[in-house]
Amino acid sequence: PGLAEARATSAMLRLLMDWDWKGADAEFARAIAADERNPTARSWHAFNLLVLAQLDAAREEASAAHRLDPLAPVVGAALAYTHYFSGRPRDAAAAARDVLARDPGWAPARNWLGLALLAQGNGTQAVAELQRAVEDGEGQPLFVASLAFALAQEGHPDSARALVRRLEAQRKSAYFSPVSVALVHGALGERGRAMELLQQGVAMRDPAVLTLARDPKADPLREDPEFERLLFRLGLR
Repeated sequence: PGLAEARATSAMLRLLMDWDWKGADAEFARAIAADERNPTARSWHAFNLLVLAQLDAAREEASAAHRLDPLAPVVGAALAYTHYFSGRPRDAAAAARDVLARDPGWAPARNWLGLALLAQGNGTQAVAELQRAVEDGEGQPLFVASLAFALAQEGHPDSARALVRRLEAQRKSAYFSPVSVALVHGALGERGRAMELLQQGVAMRDPAVLTLARDPKADPLREDPEFERLLFRLGLR
């Protein structure tokens, strides 16, 4: 297990820091060869497969990780977001609910449930779930950004902008994901500001860049040629 975890960590660093997802995939293969029953290696590998647009393989790997450790909330949430980013929001919601049945206060699963409901068109329930994720997560910026996006999409621009201002004000004291805030601006129809923040996200290696090609929250930007050029330049198209 020690070798597998070391190789999986090395692979994740290649993915998140170097943006070398092909090199990361080879390293994940070595990690899994060292211990095919390591749920962390397989769960992280699923994320890398999402970036590589190997969606069926990503779901298989995330499901394998979940079978190996069905009670781990992190593994369950990874299954949820794998379904979410591969265009299966109903399955994402089911996976998130499975985690919440055992740990109703675990904010990451609540966040994925809210986003999955939003992707299904259930905006009212999505906003309620995302508000609870913000509460349970003690205002973690990523959850606030998810809620802001939902409010923008559901026709509450003033509330969405208020949350964006809150995130901007916290920028120096808390983790700030330019990409997550960019997607809110995209939902508000503010494409210029969205693209500006996306470029900042690329410069600071925001992990959320890696899922832009798959994220339903990026849909408002897909008709923008500048957005598509960005994905192509990064090798995400």
